[in-house]
Amino acid sequence: MTTEVTVLDVGHGNAAVAQDGDEVVVVDAGRGPTLLDQLETQGILTVNHLVLSHADADHIGSAIALLSSHIVVKKLWYNADAQKQSQLFEDLSTLASDKSDRGELNVSMSLNSAAKGEISTENLSFEIMHPSVSWASTGPRDASHRGGELTSNSMSAVVRISGGSRSVLLCGDMDSRALLHLQQRNIDLTADVLVFPHHGGHCDGDDQTFARELAGAVQPASVVFSLGRDGYSNPQPDIVLGVLEGSPASHIACTQLSKRCHPTAVARDGHLASVPAAGRGLGKCCAGSLPFAPLTDSLSSPDLVSHLDFVKANVDTPLCLNLRRARDMLDSDDPIASV
Repeated sequence: MTTEVTVLDVGHGNAAVAQDGDEVVVVDAGRGPTLLDQLETQGILTVNHLVLSHADADHIGSAIALLSSHIVVKKLWYNADAQKQSQLFEDLSTLASDKSDRGELNVSMSLNSAAKGEISTENLSFEIMHPSVSWASTGPRDASHRGGELTSNSMSAVVRISGGSRSVLLCGDMDSRALLHLQQRNIDLTADVLVFPHHGGHCDGDDQTFARELAGAVQPASVVFSLGRDGYSNPQPDIVLGVLEGSPASHIACTQLSKRCHPTAVARDGHLASVPAAGRGLGKCCAGSLPFAPLTDSLSSPDLVSHLDFVKANVDTPLCLNLRRARDMLDSDDPIASV
């Protein structure tokens, strides 16, 4: 029986598939065909839960395609967002309403920390760490609210998937407001794998501080940046540096190869896992899609070892390695190394 959490390369976006035998939970549905390709490759005909962290297109872009496909989705989880007026979100909400009215889909718009034990499989548990009930009661709001502004990113769901003693933390697009709220609530965020929020892009405050505090709270063995090579220059160097400050031993892996690290695509895929990845055929992958096995003694994708070899051999200016070396030199007691 397969029990895996696969962080998919969907380009600039997020999608993760948690498979536990015949039970399947999908968290986010970034644009493109990769999510459906993965489900079809695995022969999955039923998704027990589809969880959408928030209403941004890079998190819901393939949700309509999934809900309209031959694959049966039993339950959809998402939250209302009156500030999100995109046609895509409106179309998704209309489809969800229609399928609910026909008795084809169970819909919950209570994706918050009170949903304890409502999403689970035989061997995996799913904790909705954020938003809290108090924040979910208002949803996104502008600065005129007496509680202050909360954006769609502030309200993005944070989900921890655990199996045995191992876990994967999916952060959606959480921002510094959300992190502060989690800290104020004394929420334990520790996890073996951190899928970093907002694709390693700028947050709403100081990037380095945000990344350092989040990585320090999670203390992950692996940090994954789910990003696309085109359109954005992620991950931001200050984000990577902050991660290394907060959790120095973490292995950093980007799903696609950032242009900050290498000017051209690299047509090598021998290090990639044998699962669909949006960048594979175009030479855009760095780590590609990453399957993690939470019931094993060590929640470390075997592909991360070959990923490091790929980076060392093929990438001109890898942020993950160069910033680590620079930081190690600054921390060194050797006065020459510190110059």
